[in-house]
Amino acid sequence: MIRSEPPTSRPPAPAPAELHLWLADPADLPEPAPNDLAPDERAREERFVRPHVARDFRRARFWLRKTLGAYLGCEPREVKFEYGFHGKPEAAGPAPFPIRFNLSHTGGRVLLGVSNGRILGVDVESHRTQLDRSGMARRYFSAAEVAEFETFPHDEQIAAFFRGWTRKEAYLKARGSGLALPLDRFTVPLGAAAPERILEVADEPGEAARWRLLDVPAGPLHAAAVVIEEPTAALRYFADGELIP
Repeated sequence: MIRSEPPTSRPPAPAPAELHLWLADPADLPEPAPNDLAPDERAREERFVRPHVARDFRRARFWLRKTLGAYLGCEPREVKFEYGFHGKPEAAGPAPFPIRFNLSHTGGRVLLGVSNGRILGVDVESHRTQLDRSGMARRYFSAAEVAEFETFPHDEQIAAFFRGWTRKEAYLKARGSGLALPLDRFTVPLGAAAPERILEVADEPGEAARWRLLDVPAGPLHAAAVVIEEPTAALRYFADGELIP
């Protein structure tokens, strides 16, 4: 199991072809002090209507700052961000290695990926059983994904849908283009024992081969995935500040 604690000492930088993954439950994360988050982060927190969602957001942002600060050798409040055209954050300022990261959070889980120069995207989702999965699949999935989804028995469709959804969201986040690429213009596998790749990106030959797709173990009620730029040689989880196999 991936533990939620950021490292107490500076962790080693990921190797150039290595990915570090962190997973946490926001209920276990500390509350930031008033000045631990930037004004824009506090403004985003205030836009959440439900208190528990606002709490999870601020705890996740502080955990992100603490973990990145451990890599960068600085205090959490000293971590600076810059944002791409579609809002994807990157670390700003000098760093001991070309740090890349991506964060996702949902009810009960926060997922962070960190790499050395490799572009990446992560996504984690809770299994929302009340969701109209068939309707959502027909609306957002590619024709090939819809066809595969309909082959799953009814009691397996929840897991299949969220496997597909997190894989697609992770890819969009890796690209950093938001919904400029419609969800039905690319295809990912939906099966549990699926190939570690994007299957097809419409009108972009060679694009799918640029990425590696991996599921992240997040517990029976959640799905999580990471998409990272190839070549990627190793995947590592952090526990108590130390890498584990």
